[in-house]
Amino acid sequence: MEISGSSAQSQRRDFANVPTFTVTSNGVVTTYASPENKKTALDFLAATLQGRVKTAGRTLLICQQNSEAQHLRLDLRERDVCAVLLDSEKPLTQQMVLLWGKGYIPEPLIVCDEVLHCLMGINIHFVVHVTLPPLATYEARLQMFKKFKMDVEMLVLTPANEPNPSPQDNSFFFEASESGSDKEKDQSVPYKEAKAVSPCVLDTNYCQDNTMMMAKCSLLKTGNRDFVFESLPEAKTYSAPEEIDIDIEMPPLVPIDYYRNHDRDSSDSSVELDVSFGSDDTKPSENEAHSPDSPATFFYHQYGVLAWSRLMQHPCYDLKGVSALDREIRDAMKAIHSPKSRGYGIQRYSWPHAAADQSLIVVGHEVTGKTWCYLPQLCHVVRRELLQRKEGDPGPSAIIVCTNQQEGMQIANWIRILFDCLNLSVPFLTMETLWDKSSIPSCAFQLEQPVGVLLTTGELLLQLKEFHRKTTPILKAASVRCIALDNFGDMCRVTPVVTRKMLNWLPYMYTFAPDMTQLFITGRVWTGEIMRQKVLPLIDNCLIVFEDAMEASVIGGIGWEMKAVGEFERTSCILGELRAFNPEHYRTVVICSSGSDVLNLRTELLKAGLKVAACFLPTGHKVVTEWRLKSESSVLLVYDDAVTKIRFGPVDRLIHYNCSSSWVRFKNRFSLFYDNYVKNRSPGQTVLLMRPSDLDYIWLMADFMLKHHLPRPTFWLEMLAEHRMQQDQKTMDEQLAALPICQQMLHYGNCYRRKCRFRHVIWMSEAVAPNDYPLEGRIRFNVLTCNSPINIAVRMHDKFPVVAHFLSTPMTELGRELQLHYEIEKNRVIHPNPQTGDLVVVQNMKRYERVLIVKADMSRKTFGVQLVDTGIEILNYSPHQLFICVSHFQNRTFEAMNLRLTGIEPDSMERLWSNDMRQAIRHQFFDRQQGRRVREFSADVDFTIGSIVFVRNVVDDEGRDLHDFILDNFHVYKEPNIKERMSRMVGECVRKPTYH
Repeated sequence: MEISGSSAQSQRRDFANVPTFTVTSNGVVTTYASPENKKTALDFLAATLQGRVKTAGRTLLICQQNSEAQHLRLDLRERDVCAVLLDSEKPLTQQMVLLWGKGYIPEPLIVCDEVLHCLMGINIHFVVHVTLPPLATYEARLQMFKKFKMDVEMLVLTPANEPNPSPQDNSFFFEASESGSDKEKDQSVPYKEAKAVSPCVLDTNYCQDNTMMMAKCSLLKTGNRDFVFESLPEAKTYSAPEEIDIDIEMPPLVPIDYYRNHDRDSSDSSVELDVSFGSDDTKPSENEAHSPDSPATFFYHQYGVLAWSRLMQHPCYDLKGVSALDREIRDAMKAIHSPKSRGYGIQRYSWPHAAADQSLIVVGHEVTGKTWCYLPQLCHVVRRELLQRKEGDPGPSAIIVCTNQQEGMQIANWIRILFDCLNLSVPFLTMETLWDKSSIPSCAFQLEQPVGVLLTTGELLLQLKEFHRKTTPILKAASVRCIALDNFGDMCRVTPVVTRKMLNWLPYMYTFAPDMTQLFITGRVWTGEIMRQKVLPLIDNCLIVFEDAMEASVIGGIGWEMKAVGEFERTSCILGELRAFNPEHYRTVVICSSGSDVLNLRTELLKAGLKVAACFLPTGHKVVTEWRLKSESSVLLVYDDAVTKIRFGPVDRLIHYNCSSSWVRFKNRFSLFYDNYVKNRSPGQTVLLMRPSDLDYIWLMADFMLKHHLPRPTFWLEMLAEHRMQQDQKTMDEQLAALPICQQMLHYGNCYRRKCRFRHVIWMSEAVAPNDYPLEGRIRFNVLTCNSPINIAVRMHDKFPVVAHFLSTPMTELGRELQLHYEIEKNRVIHPNPQTGDLVVVQNMKRYERVLIVKADMSRKTFGVQLVDTGIEILNYSPHQLFICVSHFQNRTFEAMNLRLTGIEPDSMERLWSNDMRQAIRHQFFDRQQGRRVREFSADVDFTIGSIVFVRNVVDDEGRDLHDFILDNFHVYKEPNIKERMSRMVGECVRKPTYH
């Protein structure tokens, strides 16, 4: 044995004062470190782990007890170190080890001695003994590593002034940290042990009494699917696995072959459990496959909804079946709603799960009861908390975050009605709403005492948290028992920057687990990327319920294909599809909007020699049942009305012969894929045959694909834009010619709006640039205003230099003259008869400025005026606020110039930039630097159309490019062909027609 003193290794240089020494024995290098106290030991460990590159090898942290390991994981998370806990009390042990051993989980693994044997045969590179155990235990660890020939480097932590812990002492230096910023989780509350989930026994009697579709599956992330439902072997006892704390990158699983077992009839009430697996890499061993401790997740298809959970679900009929809710809550709900009313499908699954203190995600159409899925449980928790809390205990018991005030006030009204029925009498405020920035201080003051429910928006919640202090913890974790993000999809669309900030902040404040804080999320759209990255890693054992089958197809990984067909080519296209994919190998369903369409299509296919089964009448449901029970694949023709009335079994290909009578019925067609998820077979593919006349459905499909970041349907977008241009050219009349030009047309060269009330034919006069506008080359300018991430108003630096400042605003010579002239009252003469196109003067932000009248609203007696010297915004003024512009200022050149960045556009059909994205650009790119009132920017001109200068880049005085900044920080679409499209638009411009 060789013993030598040493300093800390390179990755621990920041803690050179920590005494260490190194022992080398049998080729194993062991470093003993003795930090002076508990906090230093944790800081030293965190710095050590951060200094090691993830790809350097597998790192193992060994504790003596399981509770000790749980505290260590939380302490490391506070120090920005992500580690995975291998909990001996959870059934996910073998699967976790399998992923970690294959390198799919690069984070350090925390284990205790009782599960150390699970790591047999795995090559470990760095081992940390978090506390020095008794000698016998330590020697047993070393013998294990020696036995399996593990070439490891070891670190042993022995805090200097702490007693050597006994195996019974689980509190040794894993207490709640006493340090931390106000933004972090409230440190005054000790860590709470997560309540162990009781095993869910699969009772055969229960299965026979409940008609539901279930399958066990594992939650994995693959290449282009949100979830792969991998079925696990049948066993009578299943426990819900612990959710992994990180985003695991897994290779795509190989699609499984069709598991050819005879389906039961739709009236069969037994539970179906598949036993097939994905790739060999993820297949458990024979012993693991039949272990009763194997993890299980459950998939349900009942009541017209799709539900996924790691816990077995017991849906209710109404709130009478949810005994976990207080009787007062159930009676109040009965009083609000009809006594005979029953819960919607999403509520039947949501109510029992939420009442069990578990988190919930609900996705569905509008007015389907999504908010009422969590409201009874939230009010139940608030009532219970308010009856127990004491005066001086700050913070709300629940927080509901809404998209806007209008939606929030509706929820507030429901809560008020529910509380009125409860006759809740407490000396505290039951509800506080925050909808205005000016009300934040008063709201913070109210939250210094117990409050029931806080309703606000994400932006105001982030501003309110700045009032959270150690002395006044108005948002402390111990008080907040429920957080609801209502209409989450609209939050991500309208305020994407704010929503991401909020999701980054919530985990630092709250732990989402039973007996701690519940998280409820509702929305119309499944926001896959944000859910995977920001939401799902926070929640253990959540329930995801889909009322919208088309949204569920995104999480299921359905393949999409859209084909353009002529008005009378659909039948021949169907024949081509069926012959290209052998019907004997693929279970194919062709769906039509009506029974007559099915009958006509069947006749044509039979003439072509294809054997098909057809359901075109309500009495034909038996045909569907026979088709489902067939062991061989074949083609089934069916109409929309049959979709919701009978089970179809797995479907490999779903072909849409024509569109449905409504968008909701069309989306419901995708429920035919539900059995694919249940049986864990290949997700399937859908083929949509679109005619040129199906413009509304083409727009809806394109909008759906853009919202879910599916492959961009460029061909269909161009078809929509071309049709709109042709319609305007064909129907040009005096009324259409009087309309203003469409801004999408002017900015992007085409229009994707679903309904547009503007003109799409550009006049020659609108395409001609002013004489003093640049057509090419590099320009230098000062930025006046930022109107969107890619649209700014600028002033040419060399032509209009700054000569003065007024109210901290730079002024040119023209601006100073205007201000001095119109400050004199006698010079301000109200315009007697303002008309569109007149140049007038108004007072804006206490400055007198020239503006151009662009529109008149005589019904409201207001005029829309556009700034021409200090910006390009359009403002509204009353007639008495418009002053005559004297001749001395009439002929002066407009100083403001409209600049647009090319090649970038919002990835949505509306092409609208969110306000918080604009604010982020203003504060992070165009911010005023200290000591510099005016910043100079430069850009390379791409082309100029009318009064808009299109540039390839915008570079600040530090060399940063706005183009790269947007691509690096926001989800946008990079358009490579914008110049060609705009050139084509200009080439097709016409003279403005004259009408008498």
